[in-house]
Amino acid sequence: MNRSTALLASNITSDMLVDAGVFISAVSGLIVDDVVAQDDEGGDRPLNSYRIDGLMRGLAFVADVLSERGAWLKQQVEEEEARAALARRKGETTLDSTNIGEQS
Repeated sequence: MNRSTALLASNITSDMLVDAGVFISAVSGLIVDDVVAQDDEGGDRPLNSYRIDGLMRGLAFVADVLSERGAWLKQQVEEEEARAALARRKGETTLDSTNIGEQS
């Protein structure tokens, strides 16, 4: 993975993580509001079974996307490590100005 692709991938990943955090916070807030309303006598509950089902499907979707992205990132790191190891065997330097490159 070249440097520009790595930067783009990290930006996409960071944006996705921020969006996932916002969504999970919103779901958490809705569930807390629902529990508080349920504890109040005669309180109107903001969540019914259909809304809860939708929220849970949304959480499942976020979990799937994060899991897929994590697997992709892991694969990218493993491929980069394999390329670096192959280059070291050939006597090339692939990690120019990093701490790892200086230690090799």
